Amino acid sequence: VELGLASRTVPADDLRAAGNRHHRRRAIDDDLTDCEGLFQPSPWRSRYNRRTRQWDDTTGAYAGTMRLTQTRLTPEVVAHESTHAALHIWRLHQWAQDGRAPDADFGDSCGPTEEAFAYLLGGIASEVANIVHRVRS
Repeated sequence: VELGLASRTVPADDLRAAGNRHHRRRAIDDDLTDCEGLFQPSPWRSRYNRRTRQWDDTTGAYAGTMRLTQTRLTPEVVAHESTHAALHIWRLHQWAQDGRAPDADFGDSCGPTEEAFAYLLGGIASEVANIVHRVRS
């Protein structure tokens, strides 16, 4: 997994302000008062193709924005926000494959689907941890 993330963190008030701006543009009503980490997914996009009479996926490669604060740059917050990012990327992939936005149902035992998701999450968390290390150095 390769992430295009800025190698910096922001104060909590800046994170909340940026998160609120993002939410207002998308008419999302979430309270970010106590927020200390945030993953804001990019929207799914599609366009109706009159020639083929089907919907074409026009979602870009950009999955979303992960916002982390200077005061709560902990493994717990990094893992939490990385999970949100991984689930969004997983759903985008499934949507592209099946034409639907599925639930993240991995079944009742550790099979190939869960293993693939674990690799995706591990890659994201690893990249974010590398960025955190560079920011703190």
